[in-house]
Amino acid sequence: MNRNIFGIDGKKALEKLMKEPENQEKPAAKEPVKAAIKDDYIYLPDVKLYVAKQRSLLGYNWQQAREELAKNNEKMLSPLEFATFLQALSSGNREMQSLYEDITAVRNSWRTEWLDAKFSKSGILNKHSITYHKFSQAGSIEEVTEQLDSNTLMKDKQISLDDWLANPTKQGLPRKDVKKGSLYYWFPRNNYVARFGADAGRADLYCIRDPWDSYSALGVRRAKFKA
Repeated sequence: MNRNIFGIDGKKALEKLMKEPENQEKPAAKEPVKAAIKDDYIYLPDVKLYVAKQRSLLGYNWQQAREELAKNNEKMLSPLEFATFLQALSSGNREMQSLYEDITAVRNSWRTEWLDAKFSKSGILNKHSITYHKFSQAGSIEEVTEQLDSNTLMKDKQISLDDWLANPTKQGLPRKDVKKGSLYYWFPRNNYVARFGADAGRADLYCIRDPWDSYSALGVRRAKFKA
């Protein structure tokens, strides 16, 4: 029997095919986000940010918190900065991992914090936009408004916290192909803002919160620039 296929011995071709995946170069593992403890802050050298260990301005609404922070040239974390911060904590030392658990764990006591993201829809095509703030190279606070990344997940879904943090969009939100999990995600709606919270029932990433909401357990995590 002729085992040649297109002039190639079928058995040899199959053996070659089975060996090829083993010889292919594997994607490099993602390096952990660098972080260091500096008094009451976690320092993230790659993004030149000091991020407060604890929430403050409890009971302030989103607008009040943003304005109060700006008085000291501080700001709340954007979704991308928050995701980077959580990544750093999850791969850090015992104190950092304890802080990660305090922010994300489903357990008694409600812990929630504002994130620096406001969503809108505008233009003829009614496109979604996100407004947030960032530090310039000189350390001043700049406002940024840009179209929402087209890869952003735009439906409510229970997602994997780990998968979101490992591969967020360029604006820090979950991607369309994010894996399923136990984190409740509420996709961006017009004129709403973002916040993250956890309690005894579940953990949530909200992009549908009223910027005028205020609760005693709702605060903000200060971020300041390090030149």
